[in-house]
Amino acid sequence: MLIMAVNCSLSGQTPLTFTKIIKTDSVGIPANFNNVKDWFISSYNNAKAVIQSEDKTDGIIIGKAKEKFFLDIWCNCTDGFIDYIIKIHIKENRFKVEICNFTHIGQYDTPAMCILGLITDAPAETINGNMGCNKKAWIKMQATCKTLSESIFTSIEQQFNNLLKSDPNSNW
Repeated sequence: MLIMAVNCSLSGQTPLTFTKIIKTDSVGIPANFNNVKDWFISSYNNAKAVIQSEDKTDGIIIGKAKEKFFLDIWCNCTDGFIDYIIKIHIKENRFKVEICNFTHIGQYDTPAMCILGLITDAPAETINGNMGCNKKAWIKMQATCKTLSESIFTSIEQQFNNLLKSDPNSNW
């Protein structure tokens, strides 16, 4: 992994990272922490497998997840997964969501030349590949990372908006 980071910095490529600060109305750190943890539980099939680290005192939860990736029937060499890290830093009345370390990994039978590794902001022209499939996949991977991040941001905001709308004094 260190070699990838060195190669990226030498060639001017930056790993894709998406960040958003989400404000919460008059909710303290413990409530935000619990609500973020609830979001992980409701958003992933196995939150225990996704959450890699959590520290309630420092207000941070770090998870590692993956998204399926398929290009199309003619260029299926790059089919596999995009792994990513989601870091949520929790403060009083707000938290910061950072989604980073997007990495393309193949399926069990993916040839090594089709595994593109760390996804950066590099233009597709810089990607080596087989008959343009890797270049096409690279463009779609970059777009998938952005769409995935926006979807996560929206999901978290909706969960917190729904919590704010519910009556905390209800006696269900």
